[in-house]
Amino acid sequence: REFEHLIQQHILQSGLSHKVELRFGSAIEELPKIRESIDMVFIDARKREYLRYYRLIINQLRPGGIIIVDNTLWKGKVVEEHPDPTTEAILQFNTYVKADKNVSQLILPYRDGISIIRKH
Repeated sequence: REFEHLIQQHILQSGLSHKVELRFGSAIEELPKIRESIDMVFIDARKREYLRYYRLIINQLRPGGIIIVDNTLWKGKVVEEHPDPTTEAILQFNTYVKADKNVSQLILPYRDGISIIRKH
């Protein structure tokens, strides 16, 4: 909420305010309320909930839609032999998405890793 004014300002300046809907609050509570198809989602929240967020939005993502997920390499911890619980959750997320035949996934090794997921 602390950046709401700044976000609103930039959306207005973009000329796309008629196409953008902002929602504030818990994603776990807000995502099930969305009934229309979704074009793009950016996930950068509780790492242990990444898989839950994905499962909540994938059916509403339109074909060709994109999900961008931050921190999917988690400071390189995803290759450690004994991952902590947060790293384990990110590994489970990455594995789940890789096995999902309805999407294509690319992980960019930039900073903490960025996944770009496209629904077929």
